[in-house]
Amino acid sequence: MKKLLSLMTALALALSLAAGGAAEAAEKTAVKEIATAEDLIAVNNDLAGSYVLTADIDLSGYENFPMIGVYMMDEKSEEGEDPVAEYAFTGSFDGNGHTISNLTIDATEDGAHFFGVGLFPCVGEGGTVKNLTVKDIRVKGNMLVGGVIGYAFRCTIDNVHLTAADRNNVESTMVMAGGLIGGLTCSACVNCSVENTDITAAPGGNSGIFGGGFSKPALENCTVRNSTITAVLGEVPAFDMTEGAWIGGLSGCVNLDDYNPDEWYVKNCAVTDSKITVSGKGSYVGGLTGACGNVLAEPDAKRMQICGCAVENVEISIMDGIPFVGGFVGGGFSEGGTPQSFLIDGCKAVNVKINTDAENPAEKATGLLIGQAVGSQFIGADGKILDITESGIAADCINSTADVKIYLADGSEYADAKTVAQVPEMK
Repeated sequence: MKKLLSLMTALALALSLAAGGAAEAAEKTAVKEIATAEDLIAVNNDLAGSYVLTADIDLSGYENFPMIGVYMMDEKSEEGEDPVAEYAFTGSFDGNGHTISNLTIDATEDGAHFFGVGLFPCVGEGGTVKNLTVKDIRVKGNMLVGGVIGYAFRCTIDNVHLTAADRNNVESTMVMAGGLIGGLTCSACVNCSVENTDITAAPGGNSGIFGGGFSKPALENCTVRNSTITAVLGEVPAFDMTEGAWIGGLSGCVNLDDYNPDEWYVKNCAVTDSKITVSGKGSYVGGLTGACGNVLAEPDAKRMQICGCAVENVEISIMDGIPFVGGFVGGGFSEGGTPQSFLIDGCKAVNVKINTDAENPAEKATGLLIGQAVGSQFIGADGKILDITESGIAADCINSTADVKIYLADGSEYADAKTVAQVPEMK
C-alpha cells in the first residue's frame, strides 16, 4: 500500500511539473496584444516575444519615443557587426493592418543608440515585422537610421509601409539612412513601400530613400513614390572617411560580396515621382541604387541580379562634379579596390532627367543607365546575355528601356551621352 501511494505521489508530482512546464512554454509562445503606446514600449520586456497590434497607435504624446530594443554589436562575431541577440528584437510583430503614427525620435545625443535608430533600432536573426503602416514621422540619428528599422539582420520584413499625410523626415549625421530601413544584412524585404518622405543623408552617404546600405538582400516588390533624398557628401572623421559615396532612389548600395546571386537579389522594385540631389566630395549615384554587385569567382560566374525594376519620373541633380552617375545604377560596388559586377534584366528608366555641372560628363562617368560597369551584363533584346565590354552599347540592343536625358549647367542637353558611360577592364 505504501509503495502504491509513493508511486501515485510521484506520478502526481511529475504531472504537476509537466503541466507547469507546458504552461510556462505556452506563456512564452502566446501572442501578446498591443493596443496602446504603453503596450508598445513594454515590448522591450520581451524582445523575443510574439505581438499583434489590435488598434492604431498615436505616438504624438512622446517628444522622443524610447524605441524598441537596441543595436549592440557583437565584437566576437566574424565581421564584428552582428547584433547581440538579447538586445535586438528577434520576435514576431504583426501590425495586423494597423498604423503607428506621429513617431518622433532624435538619437543624435543618445550613446546607447549611436548605431541603429528607428521604431525598431535592430531586428535580429529570426525576427519578423509585417503588415504594418508607419505614418507621419520625424527620425534623426547618427548611423543606421531608418524610419521603421535601423538595422535588419537575418530577418524578414513583409508588407511594411511608410507614408505621410504631408511629409516624413529621416536624417543621419554620419552614414546610412533610409526611409524604411537604415541598413540590412542577409534579410528578406518584400512588398514594402515608402512615400511622401524626405531623406537627409549624412556626409558618409550610403543612403537611399527606401533603405541605406544593403548587404545580401532578397529585395522584391518594394517601391518609392513622391519622395526625395538630399546629400552633401564629404569627410566623416569618426570613421576616417575622406569622402562619401553611394546614394540612390531605392538604396545607397546593394553589395553581395561573393554570395550566391540566386539567393540575394533586387526584383520588381520601383522608384517613381522622386528627386535625388547630391553635392560635395563623393561618388556613385543612381536612380535605383548608387552601387551594386558581387565579386566574381571566375569570369563566367553569375552576376547579382536586378530584374524587372523601374525608375520613372525621377530627377537627379549632381553638383561639384560628382562622378559615377547613372539613371539606374551609379556603378559596380567597389571597396578595397575589388570591382563588383551585376546583371540588368528587363528594367526601365522612363522620363529620367540628370542635371550635372560637370563640363564633360563622360570624364565623370555619367551615363544614361549606368555610370561605370566592370564585368557586368545586360540581358539583350534577343534574350541572350550581353557582356558590357564597351561604352558604345546601343539602347536598342538590350531588353531594358533607357529613356534618360542628361543636361549641362547651361540647360543644354548633353549630346554624347552613352547608355553605359565607362567600362574599365577587369583586373
